[in-house]
Amino acid sequence: MDTRNRRNEGNSYTANQIKRVLAGSGINIEKEAETEYVVFCPFHANHRTPAGEINKYSGLFFCFSCSHTADLIELVMHCSNRTYFESIRFIKSKEVETDIVSDISSKLVEKEEWPELDMAIVNKLYEQALTNERAIQYFTGRKITQDSVKKFKLGYSENQDQDCKSCLCSRVIV
Repeated sequence: MDTRNRRNEGNSYTANQIKRVLAGSGINIEKEAETEYVVFCPFHANHRTPAGEINKYSGLFFCFSCSHTADLIELVMHCSNRTYFESIRFIKSKEVETDIVSDISSKLVEKEEWPELDMAIVNKLYEQALTNERAIQYFTGRKITQDSVKKFKLGYSENQDQDCKSCLCSRVIV
């Protein structure tokens, strides 16, 4: 049988499945053409120029240097020292794409976005911190001057939730 004619025979795979099979078998894809992956031939010792190609859909391999041909099963058997049945199972296991990102994102609960705060409310809370006796004691106890508090707009709240809630309720936001 002519080895070049054999290139059009073979099983039907997806391009992503073949890409995963090659990666799992230790074959690096050097270039990607429209219908083929270009790889180094695993059947001879040329590691300077990639001379092998694997069809993205049939999984058939052909080397232009040594004229070796193989289907995807033979290629997996040769590159990863698997038996025929192990190779078939391995290829079959790569059929379903396990997209970790979509799996995780589907399980995550999307948090609600924070509404934008009115700067007038933020400034009011800040001004309250400047006049609060405990806030002043807190800052002076830490050797933070009033100038630093104003410059860096430092805030203080003993009961943060209650202070914010009372301020927001007075503005009829909550």
